[in-house]
Amino acid sequence: MLNSIFFRCLLCTAILSASGLSHGKNVNVSTDLSGWEWDEKAKLSGSTEGLVVKALSNNTWLSPKESFTYEPGTALKMEYQLRSGNVIVQANWFDLDGNYLETSKLGMDTSDNTTAQFSVVKPESAVYAKTYRIKIWLEAELPSFELKSLAIAEGVAASKFLFQTPADFEPTDDLKVRILKDGAVDLELRGNSSSGSIHTASRFNIKSTKALSVMLDDISYGTSFSMQLLYWDASGTYLGHQDVLKDVTEVTGPAVIDMSTAPKDVSTYSIKFWLSGYAGSSAEVKVSQG
Repeated sequence: MLNSIFFRCLLCTAILSASGLSHGKNVNVSTDLSGWEWDEKAKLSGSTEGLVVKALSNNTWLSPKESFTYEPGTALKMEYQLRSGNVIVQANWFDLDGNYLETSKLGMDTSDNTTAQFSVVKPESAVYAKTYRIKIWLEAELPSFELKSLAIAEGVAASKFLFQTPADFEPTDDLKVRILKDGAVDLELRGNSSSGSIHTASRFNIKSTKALSVMLDDISYGTSFSMQLLYWDASGTYLGHQDVLKDVTEVTGPAVIDMSTAPKDVSTYSIKFWLSGYAGSSAEVKVSQG
């Protein structure tokens, strides 16, 4: 039988601040046209809201001219509006002399969302990388895109939100998933469903996780929320699950889950959310890793 996991609720001193971008230097990237370059097939214009992109090809790109010095624990946050398709964010890496080394993908989001948050992680192969530049690709038919804001938080606290895009979860017919600008996972029951569940697409290494912080930020009236940890051994065999939060109906303060108390045979874990109520029931939950 699996050992129970110890967790305790704290007050406002959560593992991570509500914004998820704490203890670091925040850089707001200018949306002035003079500070950007773009695909020759695209047309950029400025507005009171930010940058507006109209493209004559199915895929196009734009990039701020500014370079940033890399610091571990950096996060990028973007507010945008995309008519259809996907937005992909890359980092181009350079050495101390400004020589290009390689490109890495930071993440992808869709037109279903209006905010995205990605971790800026230097590739292991880019040993001599000191700076990077951001490049935004629009993967869509004749994309129409508006970039409202782009911010980089350097030297963010070690804890970070686990989920950055809906692609972090396996698709389901019962639940719609969005990632909000404050890092919360927004869950909503689809269609006529009165209950549904969704689980993460990836499994996380138990040894690299000291603790999880879970906070239910919002929940609609008449709705209950549950969260489980699913456990797997080194061979990929499913060991069972543990209820972390069960049938919660009200907003909760941060619960800190001590992962060191997990059963010794556990190698990886995944996360599963449950929502019950009525069509349109919703909840917002933040999960960060320490």
